[in-house]
Amino acid sequence: MKSFSNYELLKWQRLLHSHYKRLSTWAFVACLCSLLVMPSCTSEGYMDELATIELSESGILSFENHSSSHDVQVQSTSGAWQCYSLNPWITAKNRDGVLEISVKDNLQPKERRGSVVVKSGKSQKQLTIIQAKATPKVETSLEELNVDQFGGLYSIDVITNNDDWKAESQEEWIEVTALPSAYKMEVKVQPTRSREPRVGKILISMGADETVAHEVSVVQSGISYFLLPYMNFESATRQDIQAFEEKRGGTIEFTHERFFDFTTTSVAFPRVSYTIYEGGAYLYAQLDASSTRILTGPSERQQLVEFLNQSGFTVELGENHFQHAEMSNLEVEIKPYFKNTPHLLFTYTPKQSKAYPTFDELPLGFTDFHLGVEGVKAYEAAHGGEMIYPYSDDEIESVDEMEFECEPGKYGADGRLYFLHKDKDGNITIERTRQFFTQTERACWNYKGYNNLLTEEFKALAKQEGFEFVEYNILEQVYVFISKERNLTMAVQWFKFFGDPKPVLVVQVNPGTRLVSHSLSVESNQQKCRKNR
Repeated sequence: MKSFSNYELLKWQRLLHSHYKRLSTWAFVACLCSLLVMPSCTSEGYMDELATIELSESGILSFENHSSSHDVQVQSTSGAWQCYSLNPWITAKNRDGVLEISVKDNLQPKERRGSVVVKSGKSQKQLTIIQAKATPKVETSLEELNVDQFGGLYSIDVITNNDDWKAESQEEWIEVTALPSAYKMEVKVQPTRSREPRVGKILISMGADETVAHEVSVVQSGISYFLLPYMNFESATRQDIQAFEEKRGGTIEFTHERFFDFTTTSVAFPRVSYTIYEGGAYLYAQLDASSTRILTGPSERQQLVEFLNQSGFTVELGENHFQHAEMSNLEVEIKPYFKNTPHLLFTYTPKQSKAYPTFDELPLGFTDFHLGVEGVKAYEAAHGGEMIYPYSDDEIESVDEMEFECEPGKYGADGRLYFLHKDKDGNITIERTRQFFTQTERACWNYKGYNNLLTEEFKALAKQEGFEFVEYNILEQVYVFISKERNLTMAVQWFKFFGDPKPVLVVQVNPGTRLVSHSLSVESNQQKCRKNR
């Protein structure tokens, strides 16, 4: 190892001393800088730890149940502060040095509590937030329950934000069962015996204090005095009518292939009879009155007419004849004296589906009734008729009708019949005549399988020749026309004799302005002859 001389050692000592001074200076500067950037217990961080917070409000803040905001002033010795809430319905914000507390709507039936924390360094303050419970809200599926005279059991939905509710009524005729878990209530209404309607209330109350939060009105009609038949004439079925009558307390009294009758709960009209044919043609409804006075008494009749007007029958066609304002093909007639059965007759006339040909002139046939039997013989001789009943002139005095056969004529003319009447002195007169035509569409058209509906064309022809339509005789199923000027009554009917494959149009004429019986329900000699042809 090389040894150093004294000179070299001295030189190195000087160099080391010089470098040491430089290193010491730089080390001092570096240490000072590091001290400046390091936190100190007397610096800002230390001041944060000792910071204090002052709020303009303390303890509990109360809010209404709706959404709202509230400001709280905050002072911190450190100047900086933070805020938060762990409750999702509370929002806390530092808005330019002011604490803004916001709450959402409280939809719950209970008061709710939460908190807001304000923090600066290690110091913090807490505010308790209390929000009021929601205002009780109740809605029902019905605001007014309308009930007929028979009452019944009904269900009403209850929509509420509070399960703590009950429902009751002060009326003895209304029973209420609250079902909060099912969100509904059941209402039982007793039948009434009064003609006057009655009104009651159902009260829905909430909470322990039973505050009434909602009301439902119950309106019950009085017992039926006047009533209407089933009014859906266009699409009714027998099942529809039966269900309608049974629902309002009716009971089937009699049933037939085209009639069926019900007893009703009405005091004024205790019986209703419907005419509905096999194919579904519902054309007539008859309400039998309990007495003639119901239809003719000044006070009673006025009430009845007012009832019909309120029911839509406002177009007056005659003293006792009204048409419905909206359904022009629906009419009602007040018939106080018809065959000792005072009644209302509702008639529905379907609208004709197409145009039909009719007669060139009314087929009245023999109308010189004053000429008697000899006049009939002369008429038939002139029109090619051959008497087939009775079999000889000698028998005429012993029979009650004469029938003549003729070759098929215009409109399918198919024979003529004359009914005879013998008085106590043995004088024979012609009571009425009857003609038959196979071209039934000259006067009638088919509706839902029912063929006995008069065409508009035939009615217009009858009116043109001075015959006014009077009525449809529902018992004998004939349309009745009267000519006062000619002193004649004409009855028209579509008919099919038993055993005869061809239906015929029957035209009957009798002298006078009242219909002489037209019934074809009993087999006559004429029917027997037709079947034997």
